[in-house]
Amino acid sequence: MPKKNTFYPGLVIFMFLSNLIFSAPVKGEVEIVDGIAAVVNGDIITLTDIRIVQTFDLLGREMDSGVVYDHNDILESMIKQKLAVQMTGEIDIIGADELSIALQRELDKLNKELLKIELERFDLKIDNLKEYLIEKILYQSVISRRFSREIFINLKEIEVYYEDRYLPEQKEKNQKPQPMMKILSEIESIVKEEKAEKQIEEWLKYLIDKADIQVFTYK
Repeated sequence: MPKKNTFYPGLVIFMFLSNLIFSAPVKGEVEIVDGIAAVVNGDIITLTDIRIVQTFDLLGREMDSGVVYDHNDILESMIKQKLAVQMTGEIDIIGADELSIALQRELDKLNKELLKIELERFDLKIDNLKEYLIEKILYQSVISRRFSREIFINLKEIEVYYEDRYLPEQKEKNQKPQPMMKILSEIESIVKEEKAEKQIEEWLKYLIDKADIQVFTYK
């Protein structure tokens, strides 16, 4: 049965059983093997797409190590990534040579031994990963172009971070805090990074509000 997904308000939820692929394992139980997870301005994301992106780490945003991301986390990031590329025309901006170099760089990063195992598990060839990698590259290019400008912060923001976060953290660790001026540049970098992330999320939310997104969930 379809279940409404709530991580974006106002989304229209549809479910078409004809878009599902089923298998019947032991005891006659029905298992959903593949199906449409979302449609983003007409572009389809399948359940298999989500599994591939998660397995091969093909998202443009950095994934925090040690954090377990579920189906909805990956899907949400994929929707945002696809929207950023769709609605900025980045594929028309980045040059073919630049894209080719970036694609080879991403392929070189992949663990060859694990890559072979996982490609066999998904019955894929290396070329099948290229479309995912290209979208990842284009997304990173979009973010870099739009948010690479210097982010300015003032001393008050540094003081707030020091008082509200740094000092309590040191106290919790039972460690002696450093004077603020001694770690000023470190705090400045953290505050700038967090400010940039906030700007990116606000922009992605704006894109979501303008987009035609349908999300499908299966139970």
